[in-house]
Amino acid sequence: MNDISYEILDLFKKYGADKEGILKILEADSRPEVLYALSDIRRNLMDWMDFSGQEHVLQLGSDYGVITGLLAERCASVAVVDERDENLVVNQKMNEAHTNISYMKAADFQKMEAVEKEGKYDLIVLRADRPDMDIKECFTRLSSYLSENGKLIFACENALGLNFLSGAVHDEDETAFTKGELEEALKEAGLSKVEFYYPMPEYKRAVSVYSDRYLPGKGDIPHVTAVYDRQRWACIHEDEISDKLVQEKAFGLFSNAYLAVASKGAESFKTVFAKYNSTRKEEFQIRTAILEENGKRYVEKTPLTEKAAGHISSMSEKYEKLSKVNPGVKVLAPVYSEDKKAVRFEFLKGRTLAEILGEQIRGKKAPVEALKAAIDQIFGQAVLKNEPFAPTDPFKEVFGDSEDVLSLQDTSYEVSNIDGLFENLMETEDGLYCMDYEWVFDFPIPSGFVRYRNLVYFYYKYEGLMEYENATQFLKEFGMDEKLAETYASMEVAFQTWVHGDGTQGYLGNYKQRLVTLEELKAQEKELAQARERINQLQAEVEERNIQVKKDQEILRLTNNHVTNLEVMIKDLRHEVNELGKLATYLNGHEAVIFKMRRKLGEQVNKAFPKGTRKRKLLNYSFNTVKHPVKYGKMYATKEGRNLIEGDFKIGEGYLTGGHLSFPQYENPTVSIVIPCYNQIHYTYACLQSILEFTKDVTYEVIIADDVSTDATAEIGRFVDGLVIYPNETIELAYLTRK
Repeated sequence: MNDISYEILDLFKKYGADKEGILKILEADSRPEVLYALSDIRRNLMDWMDFSGQEHVLQLGSDYGVITGLLAERCASVAVVDERDENLVVNQKMNEAHTNISYMKAADFQKMEAVEKEGKYDLIVLRADRPDMDIKECFTRLSSYLSENGKLIFACENALGLNFLSGAVHDEDETAFTKGELEEALKEAGLSKVEFYYPMPEYKRAVSVYSDRYLPGKGDIPHVTAVYDRQRWACIHEDEISDKLVQEKAFGLFSNAYLAVASKGAESFKTVFAKYNSTRKEEFQIRTAILEENGKRYVEKTPLTEKAAGHISSMSEKYEKLSKVNPGVKVLAPVYSEDKKAVRFEFLKGRTLAEILGEQIRGKKAPVEALKAAIDQIFGQAVLKNEPFAPTDPFKEVFGDSEDVLSLQDTSYEVSNIDGLFENLMETEDGLYCMDYEWVFDFPIPSGFVRYRNLVYFYYKYEGLMEYENATQFLKEFGMDEKLAETYASMEVAFQTWVHGDGTQGYLGNYKQRLVTLEELKAQEKELAQARERINQLQAEVEERNIQVKKDQEILRLTNNHVTNLEVMIKDLRHEVNELGKLATYLNGHEAVIFKMRRKLGEQVNKAFPKGTRKRKLLNYSFNTVKHPVKYGKMYATKEGRNLIEGDFKIGEGYLTGGHLSFPQYENPTVSIVIPCYNQIHYTYACLQSILEFTKDVTYEVIIADDVSTDATAEIGRFVDGLVIYPNETIELAYLTRK
């Protein structure tokens, strides 16, 4: 991670280097380097260590000063060594209130230690703060600085860390090591006792610290939802793989980071596990630790701020309230330190309900019946208030005052332990125990919400092992519809805001980096495949269009050529027309007398016998009889010929070509074709011609419905055989008969 000491000094000038100024810087900035440099969350890495207060500490690498301040508070003296002046100045600014810190450049330290170094320090603290770090040479040199019971404490990233195997990127300014490499180098340096601690999710922002004496259980490693150093990928489900590593006793090999504590045989730290709630409001910030003394373990809760002391001291009152209202669940009794600033609880041996229920997940589905039984076991004997739930002012302050929340119709418990989750309830030989009860309220809270928290936190703990679209779908298994789940979720948000101050965990919200999950990568890959396919389709379409454009261009070229040729032809034809016009004018002026007489005679004939009239037909027949006596003589002499002549006069010239039509007769025709008609015999005849020609694949009859026509329609039977003819009077009679 880039060194930004000069930028930090500029920020100190603008905002100040005190606690208030540093908080303003953190709230105003969003660079991961600033978060690392100034956030007191970094104290969590070593805050749990029990120091006597007499230790003399050597810190190699100024590291901005957060860890230095912690060591100065807990130890007798701290010597800070760094190669760069600006780094030491930042540290000094951060820790001006401490008088037990000395600062020196690396070159000056080496000169001084060359004269007198052996056995001087009880603690040596450093991290892998440079690339290509030679830890064997480094540890060997530093081991001689330690007192007889001194400890060397070293923090680094794990070269085989699960988060890095999943897609995170190692800090390019550091060196990552494996557990084996560290253990070998420390033992070669003469430090025979090597203990490993596992800060999670990373050593720069530890929320919890495990050890070989207390490793995580199934479901203890949460699903990765946020990262703060840089954008990263999560190509595997790290929570699921962590559970597998825990089962295979390989968690330590693939932990994201190491905090190695090495000595020649010094007594181990009492703490075997620590968890920090340092993103809460100051009055609720505490550390929960598991300590081991003389072979016996116990749980200790300690305030991280002065304001949080009241939260710790309230445990006795909460214990008294809970002990009286639910005989089905026993409550661990609190034991306070003399100053009331720390409270201890017995370390129970058993299995939490979360572990028991988590092991019953099968086929990616929740153990619904087992969960229902567990809910009944927890709340079945809990004492209810006599009155139904009614919101009070304290309730509104903690859980919100939205209309949906205030209108909830439900019962409420006499005392509600919001912290009574499955993971805080343990089955022991003596029965079911409640191990944690930070959030206990005696004002009315909907009992359904208390049960909801148990279920939804179980879902979030084992989300990676189950295939539900979301928490709402999971809750439907227990009869909670979407609207009720949303209402309870809004109460949870209000509660977390009351605890943390806002919904973004304070200034940390500024530093969240994008986390790309495996599901997102798969979805992106699917989208890319679809995009590639679409691109290929578009390329094919473009190619087709290019070909078509080429064809169109060729057609256009040929068309243009053709148009040019036609224009030439038109020009020539116009010339010819002009010449013909001149010729026609000349001929009209010199037309022969015989042709003029013929034209005049034709005009008189057309006037006396107009085309299309009966008179014109008679004239034509007279003329043709004289012109073709044999042909027309046969027509006059035969029945068929006379029928053709009659049809020509009554139907039209079409009858001369179509002739007499004859339709087939069927006893039970499939189709009846009805032709209503009034006059227009030539249209009726043409219709019948078409029916006869094209209707071949079905039996049918043709019905002529004549509406008292005055033309030859009334006698159509003389020209067409096989018709069923109904004159108008018959149709009306048939209609009246049917009615």
